[in-house]
Amino acid sequence: MKKIHGIISVIRPEDGLFGAVGVYVGWAVASERILPHNFLPVLFSSLSTFLLIGVLNIFNDLGDIDIDRLIHTKRALASGSISEGFSKFYLAGLLLSSAALAILAAFFAHSILLSIIFFSGLVLGLLYEIRFKKQGMPGNITIAILLFLPFLLGASISGITHTVVILCMMAFVTGMAKEIINDVKDVEGDRGHRKTLPNTLGVKPSLLLAIVFLILTILISAIPVLLEGVIVPYMVFIGTADLILVSVMIISFYRPVIAHRLHSLGMVLSIPAFLSLSF
Repeated sequence: MKKIHGIISVIRPEDGLFGAVGVYVGWAVASERILPHNFLPVLFSSLSTFLLIGVLNIFNDLGDIDIDRLIHTKRALASGSISEGFSKFYLAGLLLSSAALAILAAFFAHSILLSIIFFSGLVLGLLYEIRFKKQGMPGNITIAILLFLPFLLGASISGITHTVVILCMMAFVTGMAKEIINDVKDVEGDRGHRKTLPNTLGVKPSLLLAIVFLILTILISAIPVLLEGVIVPYMVFIGTADLILVSVMIISFYRPVIAHRLHSLGMVLSIPAFLSLSF
């Protein structure tokens, strides 16, 4: 039972689910439809994204076992629920499955761009783990790019629109804020292992920079209203998400762990906001 839990938890299915939903949202916003006429490209793209995120999370945990034993003791590899050897075979299987599904999605969507975006995400994810993760800002930028790629991947099925670009911009800047706050949360465990912003610039300057990105997120969220006029469902959801981000700005100085969780909630609320633009 412990191993089964480890097999599931090591891929962080909640991350994969967010990515898979992001693919659908990107497609829905670009196509301005809720249900696809041909569901196979959307389905295969979503599944390939889910599995790819699992691959990158396993790769991350394999490289961070020592750190995780200090700050993430319940993770599958750090706790010993699954072995390193098993994880490597598991990673390979998921990677092959993910790539195969992405190729099928591109085939059914008749979109070379879809394949380019998927494999760009794979390369960026591996570069992050191998090179950028310990370099602070370059690592944060890489993760922020990876955060908007699912939306772009979904949009590539039907065609990328200006609304999708706005969505990707929001995902990038809010991703930057999220990663900086996450680094503040893990500042003690990262010390001596990673050159994160809190460990090089200090906690308060890092949080101030995160606030700049949060303000940019709120400003960008207003663009669809300026372009399209009053959209009540969008304004309700995005307005609530923006209020949460304002609270994150304040709480992050005192409770970065809670601020990080609240930020995730704000990101979740932005999904139905942009989905409402499909109606």
